[in-house]
Amino acid sequence: MNKKNIDIGSKCFTYTSPNFWKTFQYAVSIYNEDTDRLNFYFFDEDDDWKMENEDPYSPFIITVYEMEMNNEIKYTGSWKIIICVNGEFKITSLGQNKLSSYLNTEHMNVEVNQHVPKPNSLTLEFEQKNSPLFSNTNYYILLLTERVTGVQYLELIETTSRTISSSVSLKSRQKYEYQLYKVHQQNKQLTVTHETRLITIVTHNTKADVRDLMTLAENHLSRKGSSKATVRHLYRNKPTHHPTISKALETGIMEKYLKDNNGDPGSSINNKIDGLFFMATPKTTSGQIPDESFFGNYRIMIPPDYLVQGCNLYFADFTCLNGKSHYITLVLTKVNSKEDRYCRYRLVQLDFDDNPFFYKERGLFYVPLAHYLHVEILYTENVNQVKLMMLSRHGSLDFRQCILDNHLVRGRGESRPGGIPKPSQCKECNLPPILPKTTSYLS
Repeated sequence: MNKKNIDIGSKCFTYTSPNFWKTFQYAVSIYNEDTDRLNFYFFDEDDDWKMENEDPYSPFIITVYEMEMNNEIKYTGSWKIIICVNGEFKITSLGQNKLSSYLNTEHMNVEVNQHVPKPNSLTLEFEQKNSPLFSNTNYYILLLTERVTGVQYLELIETTSRTISSSVSLKSRQKYEYQLYKVHQQNKQLTVTHETRLITIVTHNTKADVRDLMTLAENHLSRKGSSKATVRHLYRNKPTHHPTISKALETGIMEKYLKDNNGDPGSSINNKIDGLFFMATPKTTSGQIPDESFFGNYRIMIPPDYLVQGCNLYFADFTCLNGKSHYITLVLTKVNSKEDRYCRYRLVQLDFDDNPFFYKERGLFYVPLAHYLHVEILYTENVNQVKLMMLSRHGSLDFRQCILDNHLVRGRGESRPGGIPKPSQCKECNLPPILPKTTSYLS
């Protein structure tokens, strides 16, 4: 298609396409400045572009989008059209149109999640919170921009629930901007009734990225020349004023809570799964736990065999503090739990008997022991301390808890609220940046 007639009300205009790519679908938006109303239309190449309900005598902005099969916009052009006193139409090119620059509709509140339909793939899934549902089928339009390349996607989404699932496949570890519009359908006309604000997100690491992080961790171990240390207890330190500790002292249950933003900026478990962190790295090869603590004065110590029962083990992250102390982050999930299902396609599962980070050999657990290297484990279940104390009294479990003397609590004496993001300058634990490989054809 080089030229196409666009019928707007009783008037006909001609659109000329650059047409140096294969176009799968076209979208046309018309914004009427008098009514402050925005309508969308979606067409195939052989369709007649008829928009009979539009008023060509009001000043309006028309935008044409040419898209590939994957909803990527290969070209977009906008024009402002007004009727002059002599009855002629004045057409002014606006270049690339910015929908959000003039819309004034009701705000739509959505919760966005990064969906992993299969390993190493990412799409967006929205949960609509406040705007009403029109009928059995509701329609939404997603405008998505990849910040590094400028590539844009425009997608019409149908749904029968409040869950809005995009089919656009995203790159990992990339910054995207999106705006979502709810539209009311009447024949071909899709009128915008609600919209979200323009929102920026960073996509998570895929399982392939996590595997690359794991390779960095393995290489770090090789360079450090680590020995192995016996893990007799997994231990957790928190200040007695921490909410989980004060509640545990009342109820006997130490409750898991949402993981913070500590570690890699692309980590898929940050702010997504609940758990309790335990340190696995002892002070000596024989398994002696450090006397001091940087994270609080209240300590519990649990034999690893007790926590790993019925669990899967995943590698999640390799991070550091200011390029010096490095941390290997593992996740321990109950088989088929909500957290286990979440981690399955996102993290790298480890064999308890065959991995270099936390492994069992001849009935004992081991971790690598090297200067400034720590193995931490996020356990995604509550801890029943009453049960642990009962087992300890009967001699069937070596569970311990204690309050450290004040002089043994170092530094802040607690973790930093919100976590500590991985420093981008560390060459040991950062993946190489992703450089743009595609060119945008937006005018």
